[in-house]
Amino acid sequence: MNKRKRRFKRSLEFFGAILVTVSFVFLIGTTQGWGASSTSAPEFSSGDAGKTETLPIGYGSNRLGRPDPFVPFVEKDLAQKKLKAMKKVRPLSIFPLQRAGVNEFRLVGIAGSEQGRTAVVTNARGNYFPLTVGTVIGLNGGTVTDILEDSVIVEERAVTGKGQYKTRRIPLKLQKAN
Repeated sequence: MNKRKRRFKRSLEFFGAILVTVSFVFLIGTTQGWGASSTSAPEFSSGDAGKTETLPIGYGSNRLGRPDPFVPFVEKDLAQKKLKAMKKVRPLSIFPLQRAGVNEFRLVGIAGSEQGRTAVVTNARGNYFPLTVGTVIGLNGGTVTDILEDSVIVEERAVTGKGQYKTRRIPLKLQKAN
């Protein structure tokens, strides 16, 4: 019997706490205008200077001059412009042969026979890189097409103004030692 009384007493305390909380929320809500029915349409400012909008009757929002939470932070036109600008700019390659123009490399040596040759180029920092036929070099994605006895031929595809491609052949000549 003693257990029943304690259990009943706990349930009364629990329901009493819930009743106090609900009444407290109701009192706060009515003082802020949540429970009051409005006969005229409320107005609020959408964040633009001097621009107010009327809400339909029965819509109970008290904006108090705050900006509209449903307006996107970023304008669509501005976002589209940024996307187009990002598409135009190509990121810098992680490969050192593709971080500089073809003319910035200097041909140092060529080794091998007619069946297969390997060329060695150096950049402005003094780093050496081997080249074989098919190696990609330069900012415009040129490829090594031929390795001759005294030069290396690189072909680049450049875009003309009309959207067409023009192939340029750039020779890298072997420097004669004095």
